[in-house]
Order: sequence, then structure tokens, then C-alpha cells
Amino acid sequence: MGTSMHVVWSKKEPGQVVYETYKIVAMEKADGPEPAVRSRRHEVPVRSRAHAAEIAADKGYELFGEGEAWESLPEE
Repeated sequence: MGTSMHVVWSKKEPGQVVYETYKIVAMEKADGPEPAVRSRRHEVPVRSRAHAAEIAADKGYELFGEGEAWESLPEE
């Protein structure tokens, strides 16, 4: 499975848009593998929707353009 990317509000810099990534991984348990979600917040400023798309393309993420933080971004 791939890694999804979502733009979100920064917890460190109010009003700043950053991104989070999510990936489903298999965790080994006593009775076999079990799916788990790994998430990571990247405190990297995202300037626009085009910039978010560029980050996603460079990193191989699947960009999900939705939500309040996404709507706040200009196109370019």
C-alpha cells in the first residue's frame, strides 16, 4: 500500500499549513500479522495546492486535497 498525504494546520505555528502522512503497515503479533496505521506530521510549510502536489509527487505520496487547511491554500 502507498502513503497518503493530507494538509493540516500546524500545531507549532498557528495559522500555518503543514502536512501529515499515513501508511498502513503489517505489525507482527503472536497470532500473525495485523494491519496498523503509521502517521507522521511533517512541520514543513505548504504554500499552495501546487506546492502540496509537488511535495506529494517528489515523495511518491497520494495527495488527498480536502478539508479546512486545504481549502485555505491558494492554487499557486
